[in-house]
Amino acid sequence: MGAGPEIAVPATKTFVSTLTTLAILAAYTGLYTGTVNSKAIPQLINELRGFAKELSAKMEIFNRRAREVANKLSKWNSLYVVSSGVNYPIALEAALKLKEAALIHAEGVQLGELRHGPMVLISNGYPIIFIKPFETPAIELYNRTVKEALNKGAFIITITHDGKGYGELIETINVNNRILAPIASIIPLQLIAYRIGCIKNLPIDAPPGLAKAITT
Repeated sequence: MGAGPEIAVPATKTFVSTLTTLAILAAYTGLYTGTVNSKAIPQLINELRGFAKELSAKMEIFNRRAREVANKLSKWNSLYVVSSGVNYPIALEAALKLKEAALIHAEGVQLGELRHGPMVLISNGYPIIFIKPFETPAIELYNRTVKEALNKGAFIITITHDGKGYGELIETINVNNRILAPIASIIPLQLIAYRIGCIKNLPIDAPPGLAKAITT
């Protein structure tokens, strides 16, 4: 994948590289099944290269905002990470990173499901990280769900691709390609988990009780 060695147990750069590799694999699969034309491959590669440069240019901003948000989240032992569509798996991955690097009980929740059982825990500043859905049909549900959480006293953080959202905003990169949206979403969340771990003075690279399969 070209990620280089990753010694830390919480996988970050290899996760991003996996998403990138799968995007390219999907494009080639589409080429061989006849659903993608031959021009789409170099177009995707060029788009990924430009995307990587944009992400690199904003990394310091991501890091600064992650540090600011981490200061507010570090006192909590539990939170939700919520999204839907292509970003829902990123909510699951972000929750995993918060468990591993920050020792926070974080639960990845599908946007529509938050309004059922999980909503009962929300009060008195309970933190919820929303990854704003990329898909337009989900925006109405996103707006309704966030407003309901705010009415119950939630502290909201929104990872947003278009600069719009609720609560504390962390803006990623506004992309038109749905395949790239998860890559942009996960990086600030990885940094938040890392920064909380730093504040707590935790062994981030080697969380207690965990080991990489390739080293054991």
